[in-house]
Amino acid sequence: MLSSLRANGQRLGVCTSKLPSNAIKILECFKLIHYFEFVSGPATPQPKSQQLQELLATGSISEDALMIGDRAVDLQAAHSNSLKSAGVLWGYGDREELKVEGPTHLFASPEELTERLQR
Repeated sequence: MLSSLRANGQRLGVCTSKLPSNAIKILECFKLIHYFEFVSGPATPQPKSQQLQELLATGSISEDALMIGDRAVDLQAAHSNSLKSAGVLWGYGDREELKVEGPTHLFASPEELTERLQR
């Protein structure tokens, strides 16, 4: 999925609640780091909505970015910053949790997400 999106010219980044150094180690361990232009995480506890606000302010992401997440907090952060959101059902959240947040998209599989983003 990630290689297809990058090959299609999609810009990818990570916005996580983890410390950036920990997130980078995880991405390196799974040999995924090269797919991402940035890894954003707070040095001290910070709402994900504030992280997105800072990414918008610095130009790391644009107003047409799509926030993809597996938990309600991801979708809430997108909405509080007027970004489109996509809930994914292969992570920690379930359909009910994500659907309540009214995501722009709801994807059941990585293939479904990839197909939609390549249009």
